[in-house]
Amino acid sequence: MFIKNLYGALRQEGHGVDTVERTAMAVQMSLRKRYWVVILDAHAIGLPVNDAAEIIQRSGATVLIVGESIAPTGVITDAKPLDVGNVRDYVRDLCKSAAETQVQMEGHES
Repeated sequence: MFIKNLYGALRQEGHGVDTVERTAMAVQMSLRKRYWVVILDAHAIGLPVNDAAEIIQRSGATVLIVGESIAPTGVITDAKPLDVGNVRDYVRDLCKSAAETQVQMEGHES
């Protein structure tokens, strides 16, 4: 239910959102498409969420695991109780920062 509510909140903010049921599918998608943020449910089915987070992180995406307090180095967690507004605001700030960094990098390439 949390992920469905978060999906709606992120779409409403104008973010492109892809969803999958299994962590292995999230890994596959992150290897095929560039994501700034990947949100994983700590209780997802399949590949252990910490293993998926480590692989996805290598693609350059920031990984947020919701519903968990322990994660691999560099992975952000948001333990329960979960709040859609807090996660939405975090994603907004993260995407804004990533976009600013990308603009700065493109400016250096000119």
